[in-house]
Amino acid sequence: MCRTSDKKNGDLHRADILTKQNVVIELQNSPIQKGVILEREEFYGEKMLWLINGIPFKDNFDILNWDNFDIYERLYYKKTGKDKLPFNWKWARRSWEEVERHVFIDFGKESLFWVTNGMGTSSGIGKYIAKEKFINKYGGDYEYYHQQYQIRLKEIERQKKEIERQKNILINREFLRITRNRRG
Repeated sequence: MCRTSDKKNGDLHRADILTKQNVVIELQNSPIQKGVILEREEFYGEKMLWLINGIPFKDNFDILNWDNFDIYERLYYKKTGKDKLPFNWKWARRSWEEVERHVFIDFGKESLFWVTNGMGTSSGIGKYIAKEKFINKYGGDYEYYHQQYQIRLKEIERQKKEIERQKNILINREFLRITRNRRG
């Protein structure tokens, strides 16, 4: 985290990431109130963007493929290019409706989804941005990110196996207990 202060009134905020280009990237992992969003955007100004963890709501966020649309649906969404995709968001987080800065959502895949229109609403338009391009654009080290990501995936897999092993031990113990009680 980096400290930034407002020269006008002396307010102090902690930016999650402050890039070499002085762009503030706010990482958002949990729901946030509309007032907090607006306050941060006002404080940091034009050179800020949001990067939201979308994994908790990925099953409610459908990014549609243009190939499945007929001509009328394409006109309805005012398609301006093949890279822009409509989305439907069931139970949208309405606190984001008035966001003014760029919003990127990370659904845990190789690309981020950049919402270009309709953030916080039930439908809108966005486009995929490769994480590598995003990280490199803002002065990050994609190779380091990718290495850390792979390490984390291996750790998650190891934890899943351990949970499964512990579950099997408990099942076997319970089976033995039941078997002994029937004999006894």
